[in-house]
Amino acid sequence: GSAESDVATKKDLLVRLQAPRFFVERDQVVISANVHNYSDKAKSVAVQLESGLKLIGAAAQTVQIAAGEEKRLDWTATIESAGEASLQITARTDSDSDAVKMTFPVLVHGVQRFNGQSGVITNDGSTKLTLNFPKERKSGASELNVQFNPSLGAQMLDALPYLVDYPYGCVEQTMSRFLPTVMTVKTLREAGIDLDTLSKRAKAYEAEAKTEARGDRVKNSGYSYPKGQPNSRDLTELAKRSWYYNRSNNPIFDKAEVDKMTKAGLERLYTMQRGDGGWGWWQGSSQSDEYMSAYVVYGLAQAKSAGIALKGDVLNRGNAYLRGQMKDEENLELLTYIAYSLSQTKLDGDAKNIAAGRLYDQRERLAPLSKAYLAMALSNAGEKEKAGVLIRNLENTVQVDAQNGTARYKTQPQYWCWWNNDVETVALALRAFNQIEPTNKLVPMLMKWLTLQARGNHYGSTKETAEVVYTLADYVSKNKELDVDYTLKVNLNGKLARTYKVTKDNALFFDNRFVTGDLFLQDGANTLTIEKSGKGKGK
Repeated sequence: GSAESDVATKKDLLVRLQAPRFFVERDQVVISANVHNYSDKAKSVAVQLESGLKLIGAAAQTVQIAAGEEKRLDWTATIESAGEASLQITARTDSDSDAVKMTFPVLVHGVQRFNGQSGVITNDGSTKLTLNFPKERKSGASELNVQFNPSLGAQMLDALPYLVDYPYGCVEQTMSRFLPTVMTVKTLREAGIDLDTLSKRAKAYEAEAKTEARGDRVKNSGYSYPKGQPNSRDLTELAKRSWYYNRSNNPIFDKAEVDKMTKAGLERLYTMQRGDGGWGWWQGSSQSDEYMSAYVVYGLAQAKSAGIALKGDVLNRGNAYLRGQMKDEENLELLTYIAYSLSQTKLDGDAKNIAAGRLYDQRERLAPLSKAYLAMALSNAGEKEKAGVLIRNLENTVQVDAQNGTARYKTQPQYWCWWNNDVETVALALRAFNQIEPTNKLVPMLMKWLTLQARGNHYGSTKETAEVVYTLADYVSKNKELDVDYTLKVNLNGKLARTYKVTKDNALFFDNRFVTGDLFLQDGANTLTIEKSGKGKGK
């Protein structure tokens, strides 16, 4: 047989520990004990706190608690060191006892701090950077990590896996998946880069970067040391924390995959095109959207210029839809984007008249992004003088940070971001300057600000990231960024030194890091000297 019974147990004396979820070094905290007397008699309770903390006051307290009541006792403590704090509270009466023990994390007094500097070396010579490290910093936690980028092509490459792997669905994301890859492939081929060779180099670099630091690798790490310092260094721990992107899985290295991805993207866009020639936001959208249609038309025109064959009259129908919308559209910002998209093939007739007349005459009402669109549209349509005026307008409204060597456009906050996005605004302004006035002093300042906004290998959205890639592709192509052959010599505080040889063959894939930890970092000012000799820019 079987039987079932319920048994209830209880304690006449119970203690609960109350404290913050975590402590911070140098804090002063209150630790509490709630003591419950569940018996039918008043009790004198001796309560003891055991901890590794510095208590202000006695660790032991005695309290009188009436029958069925509870009381709270407090201790004030100072947190002296980071790590863990183990607290135990014990309560005793003449007949009962209870205890509780808990462990709490103790955080370091301070915050993780990142200081960054960047610059461009265009001519032969040397430059010095002063890097300040505070005296009060955790031992072993500091690191100096200098990255050298001979070409912005590397940043262009790094963004592609993010765009390819994003879970796509809408029209914008479909275009932003394959077009940046197509434009990057075009840029590299025009620069004389063999993609098969580049793929092999990327895989070799990946294998080298991921290999743990063994004795033979460490001894030949390329760093030189002053007398009295070790002649080799263990890079294992630094390598775990150092920046590294696996570029060998980049889609541009697989021609068949690029062709497959491009074909799939185009077929999806073909099926999304509506009867009026435009595109909505999604498959099956009830109506066409002018902005989204302009983006697709721009993308199809760029794909065609890259040698991609388009189906039938898809692009012509898209252009016809946009021309029809320009006649009645009142939104000036949207009109400038439509004009820019049309100018990728041909901006003429009524569309050109609207751009060179109505839009140009009301240019003061346009956001910086739209001024950039209109400047490029008019330049493409042969209106060079008016395009130049818009470039002057962009010069007059830019915000320059002379100390950091950056320039940007501040946009007004609104609930939509298509014409009000800081990153896209700078990307398009940079594209306009590069097309119309490539030697303008703002070009390197805008580019520096833009590259500093990256979130690892991408930007805030697929649209942002794609627009930056389009701008980088244009910039790399027009500035011959991959045509380099120079030597860099780097020296830290006259102690740690390394030499780099950068050529067209290795510009996108070489060990471009100068990394050191606390061993060679001194409190206060540290001087990093970089010398360059040869052809090309160093960043």
